[in-house]
Amino acid sequence: MSYKALTGTEDAMHEAVQNAFPSTDSIVQRLRASERLSIAYDAGKTWPIPGRKASPTAKTETIGILITAFDDAMRWHHTDRKVWRASLKHPERRIKYSEIRPGNVPLAHLNRFLRAANSMPGLLLTLTVPRTPKYIFTKKQDSKTHPKLDAYEKWPPMVFERLVRFATFLGVGLSPVSRPGQEVYWLSDNDDIIANEDRRALACHFIKYRISDPLGHEVAPRLAPLELLTDKLAAEDILAIPDVAAGGVGEYLERCAAEFGEPEAIWLPEPAEIQGKATEIACWFGLNEGSLRKSAFSLDPVRGKAFQHVVAVRKRPIIVAPSPRIIRP
Repeated sequence: MSYKALTGTEDAMHEAVQNAFPSTDSIVQRLRASERLSIAYDAGKTWPIPGRKASPTAKTETIGILITAFDDAMRWHHTDRKVWRASLKHPERRIKYSEIRPGNVPLAHLNRFLRAANSMPGLLLTLTVPRTPKYIFTKKQDSKTHPKLDAYEKWPPMVFERLVRFATFLGVGLSPVSRPGQEVYWLSDNDDIIANEDRRALACHFIKYRISDPLGHEVAPRLAPLELLTDKLAAEDILAIPDVAAGGVGEYLERCAAEFGEPEAIWLPEPAEIQGKATEIACWFGLNEGSLRKSAFSLDPVRGKAFQHVVAVRKRPIIVAPSPRIIRP
């Protein structure tokens, strides 16, 4: 088993993230000063993109990563999350993007949840990647030094690809806030890369190796699988933040791609004209209110480019700019 490093593309991703979350930002400084970071990861949403000239059946995958201080996550759990839960008609109902629909989880509940999420001091990233080519990182051996990968030979190829993607994107997301000596806790749902005890150990080993080199210091995430936690609903609420972000941004970008192809500017409606959960979440990204810093990115591994989607509401465009230059409206 081997993987390749997309050096140019990864450098572009790092620069785009650094520009989106500058070191002068108060939340970035807060996370960097924290002794413990908490990572919540959504494994990814896939969407068909009809009408693309190269491949009418092409799909994208959008993943979400939430990075916050561990203590802030616990504080949110005991304050704003509880207030939001108490406002629900069914306080035990789980929030998942796929289940947000009339009669199950209505848009009003989603809106309250998004407002509660805004109070979480942290960084929220979504990254959209084309599903073609299927394997971005695991095609061939590269010249970098690898850990012993014999233990991964029995992994399904796509599961190992997902592990490398997550490790790579996590390293990019941590780059503005990580420093030596921090503890990092990784909260995840039942993803294939941690399907059993052996995979959990191997996943943590690989992630430690993969992100420590570009960050310039050792980072060893401690995994907190959902099924091992005592308060699963609280953990699911934190995981719901990257889940709804990945779902809404991914679906909204899919709609725009279907209508405009690959536009340089994508228009969002006025708040009064918002209809549907995807547009609601895309506009929530655009407002960027509260303590939760949000930014959406896309990766084009074929052309070796990374893009930041700068979201703006009130009939101003989302600008899609090739990294390293970030064009803001």
